[in-house]
Amino acid sequence: MTLVGVMMSVNKNPLHEKDESTFEPKTIFIFCEGERTETNYFSYFETRDSRIQAEIYPRRKNEKHDPSALFDIALSYLGIEKINEDIYDKCKNPYQEEIDEVWFVIDTDRWEGHIPNLYNKCKKYDNWNIAHSNPCFEVWLYYHFYTYRPDYDINENLYKGNNPQKHWKSFVARSIDKGGGFNFTYSNHMELYYFATQNSKNNLELDENKYPRIASTTVYKLGLKIHEMLEEKKKLIGR
Repeated sequence: MTLVGVMMSVNKNPLHEKDESTFEPKTIFIFCEGERTETNYFSYFETRDSRIQAEIYPRRKNEKHDPSALFDIALSYLGIEKINEDIYDKCKNPYQEEIDEVWFVIDTDRWEGHIPNLYNKCKKYDNWNIAHSNPCFEVWLYYHFYTYRPDYDINENLYKGNNPQKHWKSFVARSIDKGGGFNFTYSNHMELYYFATQNSKNNLELDENKYPRIASTTVYKLGLKIHEMLEEKKKLIGR
């Protein structure tokens, strides 16, 4: 597999073993903090379009899902055993044109203390990335329908006060009522996700640590990767 370290041993995992005699496109591995909404969202891409080479980790019930635990889950799922935390491989698999990518989809909500740890660990791997929403994934869903941030004066609870995540969930449910609110219509988001990448990118605000401020999300970066994958496959099919 792609993510193999010179100073790591790799467990033989049949799911990820690749035939070295043939070219295989890169795979995007997605690990979601949320048990339902995020997983359902990205799983729809995986099942709806065969051009998308993605694997969404099926988080188990009662499994730890804070950002630090999610990182260790990814290592285990990909068959990577840590030998030395300070030494990681940064080389491509010679049998693949592109290296696989790993994405962690996380929220700020109650995990603020764990988030810097995940960012620091991901820096040690090539193509390990974070799609981060503040305070929750519903911010990303909101930008499927809107080009602007919610008005601060009208929606003050979204930006400060107790439990902004709770306010965002109910706000998005009301704002995208036609989209289904909590039952977000996944059959529609194939048409809307690229719209969301542009809207969330245009409204992105980062704090001093380069983390998204409230009402911001970097999930658009993962959205753009999915879009690139679709476009690349279109070119190959058209040849």
